[in-house]
This record gives sequence, structure tokens and C-alpha cells, in this order.
Amino acid sequence: MSASVRHFASSLALVTALVLAACGGSAVPGRGAEGQTGGSATETLLIGAALPLTGDLAREGKQQKDGYDLWAETVNAKGGIPAGGKRYRVEMRYYDYKSDNTQAVKLVEKLITEDHAQFIFGPYGSGATLAASAVTDKYEVPMLSPSASSESVFQQGRRYLFGLLAPNALVGQASIDLLSTLPAPPQTVAIISRNDLFPKAVAQSIEAAARARGMEIVSFEEYPIGASDLSTPLLTAKARNPDVLVGTGYTNDLVLMTRQMKELRFNPKATVQTTGPTYASYTEALGADANYVISPTWWAPGLPYTDSGKLFGSAADYARLFQDKYKYEVDYAAAAAAGCGAVLQAAIEAAGTIDPVRVRDALATLEVNTFYGPIKFNEVGQNTGTGITIIQIQNGQQVPVAPPEAATGRLMYPMPEWDRR
Repeated sequence: MSASVRHFASSLALVTALVLAACGGSAVPGRGAEGQTGGSATETLLIGAALPLTGDLAREGKQQKDGYDLWAETVNAKGGIPAGGKRYRVEMRYYDYKSDNTQAVKLVEKLITEDHAQFIFGPYGSGATLAASAVTDKYEVPMLSPSASSESVFQQGRRYLFGLLAPNALVGQASIDLLSTLPAPPQTVAIISRNDLFPKAVAQSIEAAARARGMEIVSFEEYPIGASDLSTPLLTAKARNPDVLVGTGYTNDLVLMTRQMKELRFNPKATVQTTGPTYASYTEALGADANYVISPTWWAPGLPYTDSGKLFGSAADYARLFQDKYKYEVDYAAAAAAGCGAVLQAAIEAAGTIDPVRVRDALATLEVNTFYGPIKFNEVGQNTGTGITIIQIQNGQQVPVAPPEAATGRLMYPMPEWDRR
């Protein structure tokens, strides 16, 4: 939306509000109208999100929604967001894109053009975020993403997209760096990746990091979205007898992969998976079979992050609040979802307005400490303030094993064979 069109929309909204007020009616606050409701002290800020609440990614979609909702509930309980002498109460509006990225794009546009959402929180994953970012840039509406980390998403010239996850290159580097520090580091790696934007990008980042450390990539197999049998790529990898098996995909994929590893008695010295093991539902589905799996994550409750009591407090405080409300353990994506809210709130307060262009400019220069970590966006909108933590499932629990400042346990390597677990 050009500045002239946005100015016209603001003027029209103000005239409408005055006419309705004269007639005894009320105006619904919309984008560009600064949420005006006839001078009330607290006004409404509408934030929209299209999420995969059904379909293959429904688990991930729900967890992301829970993070968004917990932020909105918390900020409203604290009186809303102050800006320009007003306070804004957050209202969230959701649509289900049923794990179909094409529908995600249509629904994000509906949120902006029909529902007049003033800001957008991202869909799940890099692929859907990339597709939706074309819409948010078209209408000059900032979108904050808690689940896109692929560098290619942020290299398309999108000015209104900001992501909380550290870049994928750091994911691969952190995972391989940890294995490289072992007394007898692994020498060979097999990779199995879901044929999707984010999983392939992570797989490629791990491949590059492993090669840089002198490790040999003995196989690199892909499987289709929605695959119900991974025995073929697993058997191909097993035949190469790798020290490390890397699996990239989403929760359902990686639960299936781990089950079939056991069925096939595939026993590498280490199994690295992204991103399923960081979700409580992964361990719940696999029970003891989840033990010893290693996973990089963008956030963990034990990290020394805090907002100094402004919103949630520390990372551990947020984890407890989430657990109390939703009755399951928080993961990085739900934390990043709430982090999107915290960052948007800080940008609105810094801008002193809910004008989307001015808030976008505030986001671009923002430096803020949050429960999720220190946030600072680079020139393409990716957060470079936080790093990567490595967890390993041990006795059914996610145990941080690296970096040293986050570690609460040691890496168990090599993994015992299936018959001895």
C-alpha cells in the first residue's frame, strides 16, 4: 500500500468515525485508523495469524497458537500496549490453512484486506512464511515469524518480514561443532531430509558444516511431504554404516523415522534430528525410544534470558507459566511465538504509534532483551542476537548439553544399540 493510499484510508476511516459518532454509532478500529474509537482510553489492536490447525502440521500449529495467545493474555492483563498516549488491548484472530501453504497466502490476505488486521504473526515453517511474506510486503504490514530460519526466506527483499529464529547456518554449525569436540569424533554422516524448504535448508547447513570439519557425507536422501514409510532411505543410509544419522523434518516424520530405525536395527553412534525432538509430543509418542536423540534448538527454559520483569520475566518463568496454562512442556516454537508478541510490543512502544510503516522502521533498528533472548535484526530481518542450544533426550527429558553456559548435562555418546537401550 503506497503512502498516498494509506493516507486516504486513514482520512476515510476518521471521517467515518465522526459521522457514526454524530449518529450515535461506533467505528470498528481498522488498519491505518490508529484504532480510533471516539476517544476511549483503551483501544483494540487486531493481530492476525493463519496457522495449520488441522492436517500434517496441526501439532506445530497449535503450539504456535498457544504461544501467541499466552502473550496476548499476558500483555492485556498488564493493561495493554502503551503508544502515543493511548493503550491498546490485543485481539488475536486466527484462520486454519489446513497445512496447505497456498491457503495460508489467501488467508493472510483476507486478514489484512477484510478483517483489517494491523499486524500479522507468521504461519508455521519457512515455506509458508516465504509465501505469505509476499502478501504482507504488498500491503506494507509487518509480519513477525517464530518458525522461519531458512536464509533464503529472508533473501527475497521483503522489507516487512522479521524472524526470531537464528539462521540455519548456525544450526548446522552448532550440531557438528559439538560432535567434533568428542575424544573420538565421528567421521561419516548420512542425511535423510523431508523434501520441503526448511528441512532441506537445515540438512544442507549440517552437510556443509560436516564437510568443513572433514567428515564424509556417505548418503543424502530425501523423502516426500506426507510420507508414511521411510524404510527405503533408512536402508540406503544403513548400508553405508554411518557414524551419524541426521534426520530433518517435522514431528510426525521424525517419530516415524525413529520407529523404523528400531524396526530395522539401524544403530549409528549418534542420531541428530530437527526439529521434532524439541516438542514434548515427540517424546510422548516414542517413550524410551526417544532417548539419546540429539537436536539443535533455538531456545530452552534453562537459558539465562530475562526481560527484567517487563512481561514474562526469565526464560524459566515463561516455561512455568506456559506449563501451568497448557499442561505440557513448552518448546522453542511456542516460546518464539510469544517472543514475536514481546518484540512487536517493544517496537510499538519505541515508535509511539501503531502505524505499520513506523513500527516496521522501529523493528529494523530494535535492540531489546526478552525472555526469549536478546533480539537484534540484521539487514534482511533475521535475528542475530540469540544462538543455538543442543539438547539430547535422556531418560525421557530434554537435557541441554551445549553450549557450556546452557548445559545441564553431558552428551551420551555413542548411543547403545537398540537391544541394549
